[in-house]
This record gives sequence, structure tokens and C-alpha cells, in this order.
Amino acid sequence: MMNKINSYFETNRNDILRQYFDFLRIPSISTGKTHSEECRQAASFVLEQLRAMNCDTARLIETDGNPLVYGEINRNSTFPTVLIYGHYDVMPADITDGWDTDPFEPVLSDGMVFARGAEDNKGQVFFLLKTVEYLVKNEKLNCNIKWMIEGEEECGSSSLQAFLASDSDDLRADICLICDTDMIDIDTPAIVTSLRGGAIWDITIQGPRQDLHSGLYGGAIVNPVKELVRVLGSLFSTDGKVLLPGFYNEVRQYTPEERIEIAQQPFDEKDVKRFAGVESLGGEVGFSALERIVIRPTLEITGISGGYTDEGLIAIVPSYAKAKVFARLVMDQNPSKIKDSLVQYFQKNLAKGVQFRCENEIGLSGYVCNTNSRFFTHMNEVSKQIFGKATTQIREGGSIPVVVAFKEKLGMDSILMGFGLRTDNIHGPNEHFALENMVKGMETIAAFFQQI
Repeated sequence: MMNKINSYFETNRNDILRQYFDFLRIPSISTGKTHSEECRQAASFVLEQLRAMNCDTARLIETDGNPLVYGEINRNSTFPTVLIYGHYDVMPADITDGWDTDPFEPVLSDGMVFARGAEDNKGQVFFLLKTVEYLVKNEKLNCNIKWMIEGEEECGSSSLQAFLASDSDDLRADICLICDTDMIDIDTPAIVTSLRGGAIWDITIQGPRQDLHSGLYGGAIVNPVKELVRVLGSLFSTDGKVLLPGFYNEVRQYTPEERIEIAQQPFDEKDVKRFAGVESLGGEVGFSALERIVIRPTLEITGISGGYTDEGLIAIVPSYAKAKVFARLVMDQNPSKIKDSLVQYFQKNLAKGVQFRCENEIGLSGYVCNTNSRFFTHMNEVSKQIFGKATTQIREGGSIPVVVAFKEKLGMDSILMGFGLRTDNIHGPNEHFALENMVKGMETIAAFFQQI
């Protein structure tokens, strides 16, 4: 199987790269409405790929946002069914952000494709499409397949969440496969066994109805920027702990043995500092940097706006201040409880003379994978065949919104195994994906679909 699918890639290399590049050229940016038509174009690209492999069902599902792409390949009722999940939307990108080339004009250099979405997640969705295409053409597919490729993962998956609330039965399967994560290095595959959840809140502090002259009103009118900064600052201690009441109430305490096991996960603080361009790391005292990322919750201020910050001076008391607050949550933490505590904290601690508003955009819990499932075992077995070693089990600090929804709505576990590298610079300038990784991914997933 391994050599055959490699030969399939090489034989069809030009056509595969042409299709891949066509996919990457579509600026399917979901963080806003500006590129809704391009998102539809990307959805149509995926749909045509499904139709070309003769899916029994292939259709777009219209939503209030970007369309979902759904497909089915029904081989045998006795075979297990795998739901393949991925997303065709990408993060914004512009050459002025530090790209060496146009982010939506793919470039192949030294065996790597440079473009927005090259890895996250168009590249990994694309090799899954090509893998199933190969298996179907050669009558080697030993499972039933369902496809759910969405267009809003980068902004919270709200349309898919709404679909799950009303029509989730269509997505029922024995296991969900998601290739949207990374390997340890080019020779070491990894399965993600846990994810942190997340919650984002837009906080607005409204003061006077308009900006006011600070000489005429300063000292008598409460400054909303000062209030926002003061209250936000009081949420954190100098030793890195979050002081929001109840924030840690539901956080699991790991045993010394479990923490030793976590410490075995490949992680190099020097590499983290080098990549981030900082001289030292920080965070919650009493935990390693790795533990802070994968098993501890955080509360981040991702941005603040208000008043005047351009060149020169305007002497004002600003009329408002805004902040985005992002909580990375671990298993069992409830986003709604955290929000309630945050609202109560602000209402209690803000000075009179300003008004407060908190709007919830996203809220999801953490996820822990069932490592005892036969599908997990099969993936380890085929990985050993392809790479000569079993997959490394790792915990991740990021979030994939639908994983929790699949578990809660469908009782379905997910295998999170991707083939990118952490150095691929997803979400950043010069995002790239090595063709070698793509072929390794095709080999592994093809063998998995054979094994089960």
C-alpha cells in the first residue's frame, strides 16, 4: 500500500499539484463577510472533488453563514463508518504582513508549498481527498466514509454547531478522523489525546456619550480606558495565577505520576523561546511551561482599544474602551460559569459613572480522547508500519470547536492526527506544507482505512 500510493502521487503529481494550487488560490477567509463568495468557491471545489470520486451523496448544505460540504461513500453495512472532518476556510493574509510572496499565489520551493492554507487546513483536507480518491479508484476502501468539510472553523464553527443542533444524525459514525494537528518532527507522528477548550468575550466599558476635553472634564468624568485597564489588571497575580473567583474550581489536579508522564511529551523550552523571540518564559508558578500549555487554564487579554493612539496628542477623556478576553479552558471547566463570574467581577469592581457590557462569542469545554478504542489502536499500528515507530501521544493547548460538539451531541470520539509541523507557520506569514508530509499523510491514512 505504502509504495503504491506513493507511486500514485508521483504518477499524477502535476495534476495533483494543479488542483492543490487551485484550491489554495481561493482566498476563503471566514473572519468577516468580505470573502463570503470566495468561501462558497472553496466549498464548491471540495464538492467537485467528492463528485469526481463518485460519492453516493455529495451536496452543499446551506447555512446562515458559509456552506457546509457533506458527502457519503457507502461500501458495506458491516464496515465501520469514518467521519472525515476538516475546514476549507483560512485566516486573513496579506503580503504586507511579512510574506515573501503573495499568500494566495502558491509557490513550490525546496519541496514545500508556500501559501495561506497550505497546511491549515486546506493542505490536509486535500490529501485526504486524494487518499480516498486513490482507494476508491483501486477498490481498496474497507470502510464507509462520511465527509463534513466546513467553512467557519477559524471563526468558531457557528454554522456547523447550528447544524449539529438540528440535523446531527446525518453525521453519526463510529469514529471521526481529523487531520488538523502536527507531528513531533518529520520522522515522528503524533496523536493528540487532549485539547483545551476556549471562550471569547467582548467587553465594552462605556463612559461619556462622546470624547471630552480633558482640561474641562478630566478628573470629574470617569475614564473608561483607565477603568478597563484597572479591573483587568486586578484579575492577575504577580505569580501568574488568575484571581477571578471560581476560575480553578473545576480544574483537575494531576497526580505526581501523571505529571511525570506529561513531562515525557517532546517539548523544548529553548525552541519555544527561539521561535517566539523572547528571552524567558512566564506563567503560573508551580507548573512547567508544558503543563501551563496543556493542562492548566489561562485567561488572556488578546486586545484593547479606546481613546486616541495615533501620532501626536489629543487631550481627551475617551468615551469608551473595549477588550477581548480569551480563556483557554481545560476539561470540566464550564464556559458559562466562567462568564458569569467575569460579569459579576466587573459589576462589583467598576467605578460608578461607566456602563459595562460583556458579549459571549464562543464557549467550549476541553476534550480528552478515548485512547482505549480499537480505532486508536489501529492508528498506532499503521503508524508503526509507515514510520517505523508508534505514534507519540501528546496533549495540545489549542482548541478544535467541533470535537467537543461531536462528543456531546453524537457520543463520537475523534482521532486527531495531523501531518504538519509546528514550524509550518500556520496563521502566520509564509505558511507552508512539505510535499513529503503530504505523501506520508496519504500513506498513513490509506493504511488506516485498510486496517479497520
